[in-house]
Amino acid sequence: ISFGRLVHWKVFALSIAAFAKFQNSAKFHCEYVIIGTGPEKKYLLKKISEYKLQDLVQIIEPIERQELWDKFKDFQVFLNSSLHDQGPFVLVEAMAAGLPIITLDLGGSSIIVDKKSGFKIKAKNPEQAVEEFKNAMLALQNRDVWLEKSIGAKQRIKEEFVSDRYYKSIEKVYHSLIR
Repeated sequence: ISFGRLVHWKVFALSIAAFAKFQNSAKFHCEYVIIGTGPEKKYLLKKISEYKLQDLVQIIEPIERQELWDKFKDFQVFLNSSLHDQGPFVLVEAMAAGLPIITLDLGGSSIIVDKKSGFKIKAKNPEQAVEEFKNAMLALQNRDVWLEKSIGAKQRIKEEFVSDRYYKSIEKVYHSLIR
């Protein structure tokens, strides 16, 4: 699952390309749902068609936060291919629901996600990122790996983001920016 405005810097096309490559090696039937709307929707639908993924990838309209939270229970992983997000709160929500995260190692995502809660992919070039996204998805097909990352995601949120430690870490970042 992914969530966000369908704009060029979110690079949903990268996640779709990685999902297409993943499907060639997947052990199980998997589907990918992108929740969002925006100017890139037609382009993304074209990519889905080019990869012949119309039966496996859906783009649905934005939903209310509570409905999103309920939907997280239907999925196994959250994909985030955004090139520019300061602090994507949706990652915190997905992790609280126990979803391992596969994200580009950029912006706020690189702070929120750690190796226990998911996979951070270096953004060297599109081909490399697609390959590493695919490899992370394949790794999560191992039940033990998925369970470790799922528990790690919930634990990270509990320990780092739903406590005074979170607010202190934000304060520390703000103070470092002011200096």
